[in-house]
Order: sequence, then C-alpha cells, then structure tokens
Amino acid sequence: MSTFPAEEQKSAIDRFYNYVVWPALRNLVQDLITANDIQGLKDALETKFASYIEIAVKSEEDNASTTSSPIAESDAFSAIPDWVKTMLERILDDFSKTLARYFKNTDDGYLQDLVDYIDHATIVYYFELIVWKFVHDTLMIQTRIPINGVGEIKEKIVDLLRRYLDDELSLKEIKHSTASFLQNFELENDLIYEITTSYLCGFFETVDKVDVSILREIIAEFTKNHGAFLDNAKMIEPDDQDYKALVLKWFEEEVIGINIKAIGELFPELTKEEIQGWQVVILENLNLLIDNVLSVEDFEKRALAALKTPQLQFDIEKPVDDKDVVDRFQSVEDRSGILESILANAEMIYQASQKDATLKEFAERIVAKKKSLENMYI
Repeated sequence: MSTFPAEEQKSAIDRFYNYVVWPALRNLVQDLITANDIQGLKDALETKFASYIEIAVKSEEDNASTTSSPIAESDAFSAIPDWVKTMLERILDDFSKTLARYFKNTDDGYLQDLVDYIDHATIVYYFELIVWKFVHDTLMIQTRIPINGVGEIKEKIVDLLRRYLDDELSLKEIKHSTASFLQNFELENDLIYEITTSYLCGFFETVDKVDVSILREIIAEFTKNHGAFLDNAKMIEPDDQDYKALVLKWFEEEVIGINIKAIGELFPELTKEEIQGWQVVILENLNLLIDNVLSVEDFEKRALAALKTPQLQFDIEKPVDDKDVVDRFQSVEDRSGILESILANAEMIYQASQKDATLKEFAERIVAKKKSLENMYI
C-alpha cells in the first residue's frame, strides 16, 4: 500500500472523481435527466466509484473486476438506459483500477505524479466549465463563426493549455500563440478580438499565479450558482423585459462575477471590500456610459481608479506574424487580461446602446443563445 495518509487518499479520490471522472461521465448522462437531478446522480456515481476503488485496492490482481455492485441496483439510475449504465460501470471500473495502482505503489514520485495529474485535470476542467463557457457564448452571440470554427478554437486552446501545463510553453508564449491563432478567424471587429484574447490571456495569467485550490473554490461556487440568471430570464415574458437591466445582469454575473475571486488573487494588495466596492462602481459607471454621460475613456479611468490599479493600455495589437515574439500583453504585474476583458465588454455594451438605446437586440441574442445552449453547462 502507498504511504498516502488515509485523509489524503480520500482527498485524492474526491478530486480525481470531480475533475477527471465526472467530466467524462457527465457527457453521457446530462441529456438523459433534468438539471435538478444531475447533482443526485453525480453523488450516487461518486459513492459507486469509491466502492470500486476500495475493491480494486484490496484485490491482489490489478485487472480484477470491481463492479460487484452494479449501478442498476440503485434507484438514482432509474432514468438511465441499460446500455448507458453498462458504459458508466465500465468507465468507473477502468478509472478505479488506474487510481488503485497509484495507491498500491509506495514510490513518492509516483504519488506526486498522481497529484500533478489531478491538478492539471482541475485546470482543464475549470477552463471547460467556466472560461470556455464565456468565450463560447461571446463568439456565438457576437460573431458569425460557424459551429465547427468555434470547436476548432476550443480544441486549439485546450492543446495550448496542456502544453503550457507540461512546461512546453511559457506564459509569454501561450499568450502570443493564442493571439496569433485567433487572428485567423473573422471576428466582427477588433473589440471582439480584444475581449476574447484578453479573457483567455487573463485565464493563463490566473493559472500562472493562483493556487489550484482557489480554482476548486471557484468551480464549487460557480456550480452552486449556475443557472440562476438563465432561470430568471425564463420567468420574464418578452414583452415585459427591461432589456437594459437584463444586459447589465448578464454583465454583472457572467462577465464580472466569475472573475471576482481571480482578481483578488492577482491583486493581493486589494481587500475583499475594495473589490466588491469596485464591482458596484463599475456597474454604476456603466449606466452613465450607456446614458452618454461619460465617454469610454472617462469610464475606464473611473473603473481603474476605483480598483486602484495602474492605467492599462488597450487596443491589443494583433501579432504581425508567427515570428513576432514581442509580448504584446505586458507582464501580469503591469497589466491584467481579466480587467481588460471586463472593460472591453463594457465598451461592447456601450457600442450596442449607441445603435439601440433599449439594448433589446443585444438582450434577445443573449437569452436566445443561452436557451439553446443551456444543457451544455449542466
């Protein structure tokens, strides 16, 4: 047996299930049950997984079956077809045997490999669950890139992320590669390019500086609150919608909300109260911007002053070519992709308001896309 203390083994099992096993299982079951039932099914599968690992660890044969208690016996799986249940059992069996091998091996380096693998899987899961959700919705709402093009972008970014996690790319190189790759797609305008690129680069900066435990906290918070905005949008009849309020709510929850904790980690000199106060200030000033009381430049100055950060330089330049290795995104100490993305999104809302003061079209595009894509984020 390994030298892992019992509590650390349990922690490793929990993290391995949540960030490696569950993402694989979720794709099989999310369209078969309601959103309200997904958590119960996740918990039931986790219980089964733990029992499979216990059997695998005690077994003297590495390839012995661990599925002595089929999931079909549990009421939690009553809505799942038998053929899917069989697939779930096989996946749990394979993963439990893999994890058991680590627990049986007493080599510290071998166990550290397991911890590193889980941490990397957590980062990729964080990207797919939270970061990609925003990028995907932005590209679908604001551009005419076809579905396969959006899929190509995700595949490329995940590949770059894995290379970065394996130390094949530096922070500077992954940001440059992302900026270079995105210029190959016909985005609506440079502002959409700036929003998407700065958001992704802000994510890379976060991963570079923030401990994985913080990302796990953000995942837990996001999972707990996810869907509240969409449910609220469904409750409002289209004729009675305050479109401006709906857009501002989207901005507050989808653009700012999921980045609040990351901002706190990237700027440790800021207190929680300062960050929360800044969120209020930026929303208040966004209202003034939409009402043409403030210019875009004044809005940005007020927002950055309220957060007490150095003035950021905007208008991200697209790389000239692949040989251009100049870091067009300054170091995280001087500049934050997350802040740039937030302020650039505010400018995008402002531009939409200049075409339509009610923001009706903008709001309808948000709701329409979210309704068509909601099952992707259960």
